[in-house]
Amino acid sequence: MTAIPEGYILFKKVDYDVLIQTIEELKQKVQTLTAKIEELEGQLHQNSQNSQKPPSTDAFKKPIKNSREISNKKQGAQNGHEGNKLKMVGMPDKIIEYKITWKCQCGIDLNEVPLKGLSKSRNLSYLIS
Repeated sequence: MTAIPEGYILFKKVDYDVLIQTIEELKQKVQTLTAKIEELEGQLHQNSQNSQKPPSTDAFKKPIKNSREISNKKQGAQNGHEGNKLKMVGMPDKIIEYKITWKCQCGIDLNEVPLKGLSKSRNLSYLIS
C-alpha cells in the first residue's frame, strides 16, 4: 500500500467526477442568482425621476411627517361651542312641487291623495302629499 501525503485524501474517480459536476452546477446557479440580484437592485433604485415609470408607481417614499402637535382634545367642535348653521328662510326663492306618478300597493293613485304638509330645506320648499 502506498502512503498518502499529509493534507491529501483518497477517493474514487467516480466520486471525484460527481463532486466536480456538482461544483460546476453550483457555480452556474451562483452566476444566475447574482445577475438576478443585480437586476432587482437596479429596479429598486428606479423611480419616475430616472426612468420612464409614472409617478404613481414610485415606491419606498419617505412618509410625510405631520408637524402638528398632539393634543388631548377630541376631533371636531369642542363642548360648549355654538355652531353656525345656515338659517331657514321665511320666503323661499323656489317652490318645487313633486307630482307623484305611481300608485300605492293598495291600488290608490297617490297623485289624488290630498296634501298633508310642507317641508322646507334651505331656500327650497317641497310639497308633500
